[in-house]
Amino acid sequence: MSWKLLIVAVAFATSIFVSAIFSYRGHNTDFPLYYYVASTILDPQASNEDVYRYIEDRGNKYSIPEKKEVKDPFLYSIPAAYFLAPLALMPYYMAKTTMIFLNMVAYLCAVLLILQLANVSGRWIVRGMAISCLWLPFLHTLGYAQINALILLLVALAVLAVTRGYLFLCGALFALASLFKLFPLAIALVLGLRNRRVLVGFSVVFGASFLVPGSTKWISTMSNFVSEEVSLPAYLWLKAVNPDLVFLYPVLIGTVTALITIIAKDDDYPLLASFAIPAVFLAMPRLGYYHLTLLVFTYGYLFASNKYRNRPLMGFLFFSAVVLGFPRPGPVNPWIFDPIPTPMYFTLFSLWVVIALLISIRSFSRNSACLA
Repeated sequence: MSWKLLIVAVAFATSIFVSAIFSYRGHNTDFPLYYYVASTILDPQASNEDVYRYIEDRGNKYSIPEKKEVKDPFLYSIPAAYFLAPLALMPYYMAKTTMIFLNMVAYLCAVLLILQLANVSGRWIVRGMAISCLWLPFLHTLGYAQINALILLLVALAVLAVTRGYLFLCGALFALASLFKLFPLAIALVLGLRNRRVLVGFSVVFGASFLVPGSTKWISTMSNFVSEEVSLPAYLWLKAVNPDLVFLYPVLIGTVTALITIIAKDDDYPLLASFAIPAVFLAMPRLGYYHLTLLVFTYGYLFASNKYRNRPLMGFLFFSAVVLGFPRPGPVNPWIFDPIPTPMYFTLFSLWVVIALLISIRSFSRNSACLA
């Protein structure tokens, strides 16, 4: 047996072991809801719309052993529920271990793609992947058996597709990611401003998803959830000043992001995706810490790409990454950062501003060179 094969085998076994630890040791996770939805889809006596009912309202019909303190609705689409359905074919903790393991593999594959987009090769890919495993939002995703790493993989594949000229495929992949959580839609819109075929691919797949019976219930569920009270620092401050600003703030973030994308005429799609990710998080009315798993795309691409390597930018990226995403003791423990505290939110805003300036300066320099 070669050393490389042995390393792969050890890594595979270690990943399963770590997934099992997270599965059995984690409590109050999001997985009971996923398992309930998977069981509902496979239940011949249940309808698709039943996935949007609360677990508690059905009297723990599927004998789920783990309890969740917060009563949450299922916020994904019906096609996403069908994707989760095979989990119900396994015993609960085996299914939970499988979900965590798939997210772990998806995350590492996504980081590999991100580094390849930045033209990194050789030993630096291995080092980059190892460093990325310290990203606390990713560990938070594993601890809560969340699905953000799978979304990250779809986003990375979509950006890879657009850089290779597969524009319709790019839009389709963003649509698949949006069937789980809606925010990849905003990233697709930013890239679609550079080429409309991305939006066409997105619209076809996303629109077709509503042909699945029960899909319209997803929209009303999402609307009810978004209309509930928000607790992000910016929204709380704006609401205290004037409640109307709560609606204007995400519009402002989206408008500025779109204008910079259009005016700059920058065709570095990974850079535009890196810009769109913090923008959409700033505009979201609700933001869980595990959502920041996707920021590894932004940091991974900017850190690894030689095109943007200068001391001021690297210094800021390092500082902001430490603030946002590396393990350290929190007020309760290293896992609890929900809601996002003010220093993290301000750092996220600063990251968005810095990338906006980077894109603008690149565009100004390029235009000046053309005029000269």
